[in-house]
Amino acid sequence: MAKPDKITKKITIIGAAVAVAFIILSAVLKLDAKVMLSGVVVIWAVLMIVRMYIINGRNKEYSQMLDHLSKILTEDNDPEKYIQKCNDYSEKVDDDAFKTMLKVNSAVGYSCMCKYEEALGVLKSADLSLLNPSHKAVALNNLAQFSYFIGKNEEGTKYVEENFQTFQKYLGNKSFAASFMTTFSFYYYLRGNKPKAKSYTEQVIEFIKNSGSTSEGDMTILQKMNDLLEKINVMPEPEEMYDE
Repeated sequence: MAKPDKITKKITIIGAAVAVAFIILSAVLKLDAKVMLSGVVVIWAVLMIVRMYIINGRNKEYSQMLDHLSKILTEDNDPEKYIQKCNDYSEKVDDDAFKTMLKVNSAVGYSCMCKYEEALGVLKSADLSLLNPSHKAVALNNLAQFSYFIGKNEEGTKYVEENFQTFQKYLGNKSFAASFMTTFSFYYYLRGNKPKAKSYTEQVIEFIKNSGSTSEGDMTILQKMNDLLEKINVMPEPEEMYDE
């Protein structure tokens, strides 16, 4: 269950206090019960409208922050600045869920510099339960993928197996498919499933080549996937494995 945000908590406290004050005042003035109830309803309605405007304004601000971060990473190709900006924004906001998203984003910045140990450290320190389902799935996938990248295969496989159905679901999402396929390439290679390992690996290689990206992060992943494909190609064919 999602935790109430800080704005909702504050509005609830203020609303309760104002409602109690209104009820006491109504009792002192001996107002009709219907008038009292109507007054309480109006108070809550007004507070909910105020909450909506506050949240809409906050969401617009957060959207602008994320747009700026995206430009730093994709257009400027400056992961160090990206990480610093994630940290700067985190200091400015008081929303725990958005702070967590910024932390997860900063881990992506580290991965773009091939600093996978640092990326894992950041991800492991984040409370992923605060994220929405898609962001949480991506973060968990990154935990698995970065673990594989630095040779922590048991740890990577543990993340995959604990979230297998979720990861499979996102293979069909165009925005995230390549990243999840990268993880499954290692997973199936380690399980000895040559057909699936090869299929996913070749798709990731093709995706990166077609993207036109020359960033350090993508070129490192491309090299890792080419190295993995070489290992996959010398694996025994399924028939040979069954004969054993």
